[in-house]
Amino acid sequence: MTIPLKHGPTGRPRCSYRVCWRDPGGRQCSRSFRDSGDAAAFDIQLALDRDRLRYGAGDAPTTFGAVAARWLAVKAATKRESTVIFYESTLRNHVLPAFAHTPVGAITRADVQDWINTLSTKGLAPNTIRQIYRTVFKPSSPSPSTTN
Repeated sequence: MTIPLKHGPTGRPRCSYRVCWRDPGGRQCSRSFRDSGDAAAFDIQLALDRDRLRYGAGDAPTTFGAVAARWLAVKAATKRESTVIFYESTLRNHVLPAFAHTPVGAITRADVQDWINTLSTKGLAPNTIRQIYRTVFKPSSPSPSTTN
């Protein structure tokens, strides 16, 4: 997104346009340009880079299964063995059958809701489904007992 900037302290414009975005870590970033065309070109390049990250580069998009394997490897290095076993079991039995070969950026809210509905029709209890969902899709969410 480009935002026109105001004049500097001398009355002359320091820059004409600023492009703001969030890096992959979620940190706010910006870059200033004197020319609106340069700012627009940079903004377009950012959008292309975001799409490449979201859908994968070239013919091989990043699948949910590949991301899940990397996530599980990180958890194996930082969590207790019993927790990692739970994560692996949850992925293998409930999540990967539905999403393993799906590109990460192609998973929509509707896809996740359909998956939750499928788990429910298989007879899983609502609390079990909630725990599976939080384990994979909301790993940093607080447990209900810690929210007011």
